[in-house]
Amino acid sequence: MKGASSDAILPEHQSIAVGDIVPTDPGGGFVVKVVEPGQALVLYIDPEVLATRKEAPVPATQAPGLAVSGRFLETATPPQFTAAWIFALEPLDGGRTRLIERFRVRMDGGTPASRFLAPVLGFGVFVMTQRQMLGIKARAEKLTRDRAALHRDVDAVVEQAMATEAAPAD
Repeated sequence: MKGASSDAILPEHQSIAVGDIVPTDPGGGFVVKVVEPGQALVLYIDPEVLATRKEAPVPATQAPGLAVSGRFLETATPPQFTAAWIFALEPLDGGRTRLIERFRVRMDGGTPASRFLAPVLGFGVFVMTQRQMLGIKARAEKLTRDRAALHRDVDAVVEQAMATEAAPAD
């Protein structure tokens, strides 16, 4: 899927509630099952959710990746496909936080298509997750650098103001 992720927090994407859909394609996506701000987010999809997919074609020029994933889901999803995608934050010492991501899938393994799809899906999730984690890491490190630079700039302004106040008047 091509396209750039945002490198800033976008206010319009900061509210999510149980029951919302996180899109994977123009017709639907994962249902939000759990939202615990600052702690956990759980997304879920199963045959019932897949059956409610909407016909919402998005032109390939507007969202080529979503259009491709939608066509793939329509043709390749096994009949008994269930997945949970969990994001959890674990506080660590020193004001640090660990992001834990888990993607679990259960599908009918009795059909030849399912036996073929399982390793392909597993590899795809691995690649997607690795790219996602590297992107999150890069954004977090940039935020840390930007905050440090901001503090240095503020400290320099404060020092300059204090030096100006302390300087004897002519």
